[in-house]
Amino acid sequence: MLVGAPSSGPRRRPTTLAAGGGTLPTFDFNTFGGVDRTTGFDRADLLAVISDRTHEGASLLLDLDNDNSLSDESAQPGFGMHANRFVTFDLEVIRANAGLAADQAFLLTGFSGPTGSSPPMTGMSLAILLDGVPLVVQDVAVGARTSLAFSELVSGAGRYLTFIALEGEGLEPQWDHGGFAQVGLVTTP
Repeated sequence: MLVGAPSSGPRRRPTTLAAGGGTLPTFDFNTFGGVDRTTGFDRADLLAVISDRTHEGASLLLDLDNDNSLSDESAQPGFGMHANRFVTFDLEVIRANAGLAADQAFLLTGFSGPTGSSPPMTGMSLAILLDGVPLVVQDVAVGARTSLAFSELVSGAGRYLTFIALEGEGLEPQWDHGGFAQVGLVTTP
C-alpha cells in the first residue's frame, strides 16, 4: 500500500478495511508488514490520512442518514483525509497475508463523504479507484454533508485499491475534508 500523506504519533492505528466477513485480518495502513509507507510530506500534523479519525484527529463522522447534520451520528471506523490526499491498498499483499488465492475477488462496501466541523466550502469529490479505474465517484455540493453508500465488486485481477479526496471547484482545499467509513472487503466466490 502507498499513502498520500503521513500520520504520526498516537494517531497510528489499524484501519478496518480488511476486517469484513471475518476472513481478513485488520491491518495498519501505516506500518503493515513492518514498513512505514507514510513519508514524503512535511505537514504530517495537518495533512494526514488517519485511521478512524478525521485528518484533524477528531472522531470520524459521516452523515450516514443524509440529514445534513452530524449531531445524530456516532464515531465510525474508517479513515479520514485532507483534500488532495489518497491512500492505496495493495490487494496482492492483503490476499497473500490472508492465505487467499492470488485471484480472489472481493465485495467492497462502505460509505464516503465529507468530514470535519464545517461542510465543504467549495464542494469536493471522493473516489475509489481499482488499478486507476474509478469504482466509486462522489461529487459533494458546496455546503453539503451528503454521504454515499457503496457496494462494488473488486475483480480478482485487481491489485491497487485507492481512496482519494479532492478539493472542490473553487480550488480551495482548506475546508474540504473527506472520509471513508465502515469500509470492508468480503471474499466472493
